[in-house]
Amino acid sequence: MDGYRVYRVVDPPADWRERLALASRILAAVAEGSAEPALTVQGRGFEALERTRSALGEAARVNLWGFLGAGAIPRVLAKAADILRLPAPIYLGCERFDAERRLHLGARAYVNPEPKNSSLMLTIPPFDPASAVTELAAFLDLAAASGLITAEGHDTTKLANALVHEPKVTAIGDAEARPMGSGDHPHMIRLASPRGTAEVLLPLLETVVAQRLRAVDQTYFRLLAPGSGANLARDLPFEGPPHWKLSAPLSSVGDVEPYRSSRYHVSVSYRGVRWPGHPESDYNEVVVGISSPAFLLHVDLRADTSAVESRLREGAVAMERLQDMPFE
Repeated sequence: MDGYRVYRVVDPPADWRERLALASRILAAVAEGSAEPALTVQGRGFEALERTRSALGEAARVNLWGFLGAGAIPRVLAKAADILRLPAPIYLGCERFDAERRLHLGARAYVNPEPKNSSLMLTIPPFDPASAVTELAAFLDLAAASGLITAEGHDTTKLANALVHEPKVTAIGDAEARPMGSGDHPHMIRLASPRGTAEVLLPLLETVVAQRLRAVDQTYFRLLAPGSGANLARDLPFEGPPHWKLSAPLSSVGDVEPYRSSRYHVSVSYRGVRWPGHPESDYNEVVVGISSPAFLLHVDLRADTSAVESRLREGAVAMERLQDMPFE
């Protein structure tokens, strides 16, 4: 399974310097190899983002996200070429809820600078299998009409029925339909194709929204880019100041001081940790709170998490398992 397991270190030291020292001891005693620390600062609004980015330097990368208002998709499409040249991926999701505020239908585009790594996703009604088949068949027809997939020789209703009732990865010509479950989207179908360019995916997303969702309760945007790349999103119709998270290499504990007493959420992360017997993975991570006493360990679900738990206990690290974060 793709994803990671989250553990919390029980009763971490109250002082942030001692928490960083404990992280170093854990990595020295348990991890194989070394992981370079990064300072992460999280806040809201473009002005605060620009001030912080300037202080962190050119090595900073930004994760920017927020909800957009009406007319968002054409505005994102107009920016897409410049964003993808950074290079940086774009994530745009439109969602509709039912009367009980449960996610009823959703359409999401993930546009990567490499089209083969891009995808369009449809969240289908989890409480109504018949409606789910109808919506998914219509989704596949629209994807075929756009050129994203080649459905020739496929009965899209039969294909949709199989994906809903017997979910498995299914080839559609040179494209792929993959049933997925992620967070609050346990019933999602992901379409990936070599033709997954911004010029195909974003207009198709707009068509799916207009013809299938019809009404949108929220539109979500996320951008992962070099720090200065966030300026390309400045004139998007955000509903309130967007959230952001800036990360930059941490050369010394002294780098933490300017941000420690600020209004931002500050942490230090060690990403790509080599846990015992694990391959290298960005999911393997140690996150140490600076502005809060948080102390979390992430362990890739594709490897034996019990071996990591055993080694940590041998190192006298008291921890509790919080949750799994699966992506498929």
